[in-house]
Amino acid sequence: MDGITPIREVNQSLKLKLPLDGLKTINGLIMEHLGYLPVLGITVLIEQHPMEIRKTRKNAIKTLIIYPALPTPSQKESEHGKN
Repeated sequence: MDGITPIREVNQSLKLKLPLDGLKTINGLIMEHLGYLPVLGITVLIEQHPMEIRKTRKNAIKTLIIYPALPTPSQKESEHGKN
């Protein structure tokens, strides 16, 4: 995914619920979450979705991969019959 993709578009196309909070792009969301420009290969977890940084350019995230959400601890317990 391109870092300049609007968060609304990411949410719609991937059926996600990433926070908008005044941010417009997935690049902005990750930078706000971390507080700095991530290095190549780092993976950030936002709303249970691992996001791997694949390319950066001029103080911005150029491309990234958004993986499917990880199960929350309560989901893991219910899947194993512990609820």
